Amino acid sequence: MASGSLTAGKDLKIMRRGTLAWTTVPMHFSEKTKDGKAVEVEIRYTGIWEKRGANWLLVHEHLSAPMGRLAV
Repeated sequence: MASGSLTAGKDLKIMRRGTLAWTTVPMHFSEKTKDGKAVEVEIRYTGIWEKRGANWLLVHEHLSAPMGRLAV
């Protein structure tokens, strides 16, 4: 990778159940490869949080991209 950026979208969602919470947000990833090609991908970020004492700790995070449409 020659350069890249990750930009969060505006649709942040936060859900909570007791001492656990999770966040999701769509993101846009842009990359310029070393050979000059441009890559643009829409992805989703998910973060899992756990309340420990007075603080929230990020205990797991995940990025995923939608699969391309399959020809049937």
